[in-house]
Amino acid sequence: MSGHGSLRHKADFAPRAKSKQKPSLMPVPLGQCCPQACPPPGDPKDPLGEPLSLRETAALIGCSEWTIREKYIPAGLPHFRLGRTGKLTFYRKQVINWLIARQRKGGFQ
Repeated sequence: MSGHGSLRHKADFAPRAKSKQKPSLMPVPLGQCCPQACPPPGDPKDPLGEPLSLRETAALIGCSEWTIREKYIPAGLPHFRLGRTGKLTFYRKQVINWLIARQRKGGFQ
């Protein structure tokens, strides 16, 4: 049978010698690969603190979620809107620092 489909090419490299040692596979740790670059929560180097939901922030302050949305966010409570849904995220240290600053100024007007 002649034609292009029956052509065989010879490899132009030497076959590798078989190794008697099995490669040692080290387990890959899950999580961060550079934990020294990311301080753990509660670390003094972490300026924001842990992220909080609207509900957690309301519990921290001791008010309702409605009060957070209608009174404190317009008054300057630090927050982020994340993702396409616009989910509100707060950071513990920012919230606490904002509360302390407001108390020093005389509270909320």
